[in-house]
Amino acid sequence: MAGDRVFLTYQIGAGPLRLGRHPSLVGGADAAAAGELPLGGRRPAAADQEIKLAVGAFDRATGQLVWEYEVAAEGELPEGHEKWNLATPSPVSDGEQVYAWFSNGQLVAVGQDGKAVWSRHLGKDYGAYNVPWGHGSSPLLYRDRLILVSYHYFLRLLVGS
Repeated sequence: MAGDRVFLTYQIGAGPLRLGRHPSLVGGADAAAAGELPLGGRRPAAADQEIKLAVGAFDRATGQLVWEYEVAAEGELPEGHEKWNLATPSPVSDGEQVYAWFSNGQLVAVGQDGKAVWSRHLGKDYGAYNVPWGHGSSPLLYRDRLILVSYHYFLRLLVGS
């Protein structure tokens, strides 16, 4: 949040799902039978051909969308589960720019006008983001530094991949 704007990240389109059981909020019962829905309200039969990552600025008082910045998801996309997608990390703003980091390693800085200032793809630069439970750490601002907790590198070292 900055001033009268609230910033959110979201994924447009369904990404690849990993095989096996998926986390549920319902304990001790079949989640689907209990009425629990996957993220986005449906479990797609297959991943969408094009997945977009988005940053939205919403008016704090009315909830109306002020602007939306979209970028195509690029590189190796990690397999997710029904309660996680590529837009899990929350964005952060210094009042001039909004910094959004997505779970495939894409990082964007967007101005208050909704236009891209710069971007980088850490997944392409340093290796795929394939944390089994899904990357979800949000960026942090401290003075003039953008801090990213990129624990997938440590995981790769620990498991020897």
